[in-house]
Amino acid sequence: MRARRSLDSAVGQHLKTPSLSPAKFVEKRVGRRNDGDGLPTTKGREDRRRGIPAPPTPTVWSLVEEDKLILIRENLTWSEALRYCRQNHVDLVSVNSEEMQRRVRNVVKRASTATVWLGLRHSCIVGIWFWVSGETVCYQNWVPGNGTSEEDCEHAVRSGAVQSGGDQRWISRPEHHKLNFICSRY
Repeated sequence: MRARRSLDSAVGQHLKTPSLSPAKFVEKRVGRRNDGDGLPTTKGREDRRRGIPAPPTPTVWSLVEEDKLILIRENLTWSEALRYCRQNHVDLVSVNSEEMQRRVRNVVKRASTATVWLGLRHSCIVGIWFWVSGETVCYQNWVPGNGTSEEDCEHAVRSGAVQSGGDQRWISRPEHHKLNFICSRY
């Protein structure tokens, strides 16, 4: 029980800075289709003549799938990247499945640095890796020799990045390195 409290306390300290801002949503107006000439199709008029009312133009609050992960091509330290994502989007990305890794692969190809920050952090106190979202690291995609509990904690806190080339595997980096980063919008 005491070990669990120590773990919760250590992880909690890493998650406290900086504060989480609310998610931003994209408002989209869904208009009626047209035939390319800028005028509504006649289908709506024909339906009204038959007594079928045209549906209203709804406002849809949604996030387009491709817009959920945002590559920021600015070189920041891990802490600066975390702050930026939380102030402008939701958080640094957490990769908790192969599907999410596939999405990260598609985004990271456009990076201007060899590695790109993820929301992955190492706790030297308890010797574990964790996601800033609070999730434990179950799915893993480490470069061999990285991601062990035996990280070098003497010189700098370690954070996780993904390679922008090759097979886009994860790598441990000192948090003061300045890299591109991926923010998530959920």
